[in-house]
Amino acid sequence: MIPGYNHNIKYQDRIYHVQTEDNGLNSSSIVSHIFLGGNVLATKKVSYRDIATNENAPQIIREMMKELHKTMVKELVNGLYDHQLPHPAPPAPAPAVKVVDKKTSHPPKPPDFDADKAVDSEKSLDEIILDYLSKESQ
Repeated sequence: MIPGYNHNIKYQDRIYHVQTEDNGLNSSSIVSHIFLGGNVLATKKVSYRDIATNENAPQIIREMMKELHKTMVKELVNGLYDHQLPHPAPPAPAPAVKVVDKKTSHPPKPPDFDADKAVDSEKSLDEIILDYLSKESQ
């Protein structure tokens, strides 16, 4: 078995993975896949059974792998597989924005001031907490 080729190709703002590998002498075939997001987009398989016993088989197989890999990359970037691409999801609608007319709108009314809940700024924080706790315990 001969080591394969792996490349990531950016095309139309997406990253594709092109992988070509030798399946070994038992299968006597080379297979190449194009992946998009972990899913197989395209596959091609080429047999080399007729040259498997040739003394130059490793060099021939290596060249066949290189050619198949280049073919898959070229087909991808030339748009051959565009019809198989999932269409991107439409953009989410923008959240509704409330338009306020500054001339006719009024700012929200502040809550009424409650003198009993006001904090005496001359007391220390410890005194304020002690007063609060003593009122709570009653």
